[in-house]
Amino acid sequence: MSVEITKVLDHSARALERLAMQYKDKPKLAALLGIFTTKVQEIEDALWDVYMLRRLPAPAENLLTSGVLASGSSALTASIKVAPGRLYLVRVTTIRALGLGGSSITVTGAGQTWSTVHKVEGLDGSTCRVDVLACMPTVAGEGQLTIATGGFTAEVTWQVHEWTGLDTSGTNGSGAIASVLASSGTGVTSLAVNATTAGAGTAAVLLGRKLSGTITWSGVDSTADATGKVATAKRVGSVGNVSASFASTSGALIVLILRSASGGFAFGESLNILGRIVGQERENSADDSEYRTRISARVQANRSSGHIEDVLRVFDILLPNATLKMTPYYPAGFVLDATPSVSAALEQVYRQFLEASKAAGVEAQFTYSSGLASGMFTTAVSSFLNGFHGSGSGTLNVDSTAGFPDSGTLVINGTLADGEQVTYTAKTATTFTLSGTTAQAHASNSEVTLANADYLTQGWGDEANSALGGQLASAVAL
Repeated sequence: MSVEITKVLDHSARALERLAMQYKDKPKLAALLGIFTTKVQEIEDALWDVYMLRRLPAPAENLLTSGVLASGSSALTASIKVAPGRLYLVRVTTIRALGLGGSSITVTGAGQTWSTVHKVEGLDGSTCRVDVLACMPTVAGEGQLTIATGGFTAEVTWQVHEWTGLDTSGTNGSGAIASVLASSGTGVTSLAVNATTAGAGTAAVLLGRKLSGTITWSGVDSTADATGKVATAKRVGSVGNVSASFASTSGALIVLILRSASGGFAFGESLNILGRIVGQERENSADDSEYRTRISARVQANRSSGHIEDVLRVFDILLPNATLKMTPYYPAGFVLDATPSVSAALEQVYRQFLEASKAAGVEAQFTYSSGLASGMFTTAVSSFLNGFHGSGSGTLNVDSTAGFPDSGTLVINGTLADGEQVTYTAKTATTFTLSGTTAQAHASNSEVTLANADYLTQGWGDEANSALGGQLASAVAL
């Protein structure tokens, strides 16, 4: 048996009408009950929003048409039908012997305005480029699409995709496209994109360009090899690291992170009401994204039994990219430290979460550090000269440059008589290119370290030197 849920907008109004009759001689009580019924109506409205969001369809994709024009400056696709509230993506690949840099690839037709989302130029020796254009109609349309290359004669290939179940806010699909990530290169056989921090995306379109053969995908749900040496793939749900491997030595990987119609949660005033339900107000002018994070953390804090694991779960939600360190504080307490530094403006917010998630009667401190925390142990970045180096050397041959930045200042035998500092401007896996030359000769296996003190060995308990141990920015006792 199916149950149809309907929304009632006037529960509060109905209750107030009855209260006016029953409590006309008790205005204070009537006022209190009026406030209560208004809050109940707010909660009901918020729960209705959640119910409706859950009923929205999941993102889905459909390939409408694809094709290839062997040579020309204007290509015509098959006729397509477009509907309001759906996202349409056109992928165009153009190949021209003299290149297409600086030209403008345009799409017109079906009664819509098509906007460029992303483009990658300079592929295959600057002869190839990939463009992605999009539209989200407000009215239905039908017709062929015209793809123009700006007057250049080229090979043109295309695909037209339709996506449903996406966010319809913004203008012409801007609300549906959360972000765009891309990677390209020449002389490579694989490309990767890290989409784990790409925002509130619940689906992804992946476009891969290769010279020949097929693309081997990683981190996708489904794939389709298509005309024009371009393969597509998609993923619906949590988007993470994706990669593409191919037989050729030139390629491009474009990842469009899409936002579902529900956005994964409510927004605006509905989000405010949901926050109040779980006991989390919108503080410090938090935007919807940050507020969702705090609501999720508040739900976890409300469920906390005060165990260490419960506290860490809350702060893993609040500070997903921080290193958290918990230290016992006897007889009954602990210190929770976050590295790297967090915003001082949010100190009060984190203090409230720590208070809510810790056990009663337990003292807790929340600290955050501007750099390496005092007392932490780090190992020096170092290597050793591979062979004898005479004075006047412009290149240092070492066992390995792993862990060294791309440029900087080196110390050779810093504690010995022949010690000196040199500056380097570039490195390979086993060499440093110096901006000048060495002033002294150095024997094979001479130690090479970074001159920056932050990289030197610290040891434990280096509170006396905040430059090495890190400066304590704040501590809050509860």
